[in-house]
Amino acid sequence: MEVDMGLDKSPALAHNGPIALVEVSVPNVFFFCNDKKVEVDAESLTGMQIKEATLKVDPTLNLQHDLILQANGPGEDQQIRDGEPVTLTHGHGTGPKHFYTRPPTNFGKA
Repeated sequence: MEVDMGLDKSPALAHNGPIALVEVSVPNVFFFCNDKKVEVDAESLTGMQIKEATLKVDPTLNLQHDLILQANGPGEDQQIRDGEPVTLTHGHGTGPKHFYTRPPTNFGKA
């Protein structure tokens, strides 16, 4: 006895070969650096990668400058080292990250 499960048996839906895997990319993530919007396809980048991505929209950016993450609300801004990873995604109630660059400083060091 054959039971009809309502499945479409048309030849157009038949599969006789290997299945192609489709790479799913991360949705565009964006941040601001020196007041320029920067869009990337990664949820996390290092400080240097953030500066390099910014360089694409702001060719005047100096890669030797320090990268600073602006505090969200009260608090101090945070220097981001070139190799330091930063998560760029933002959720409900938090906006995109804002960075700026400045010449390297050595306050209090001889």
